Amino acid sequence: MVASSSSVRIVIVGDVHDCWNFEQDSKALQFLQPDLVLFT
Repeated sequence: MVASSSSVRIVIVGDVHDCWNFEQDSKALQFLQPDLVLFT
């Protein structure tokens, strides 16, 4: 059996209370191209 390697890009976003700017932060997420975004 041959093992294959792959990667997953996870972005963690913390404490966005009243600081989330939809336009700017959406651009950042598009640039980073995450597989998963975790909001804490």
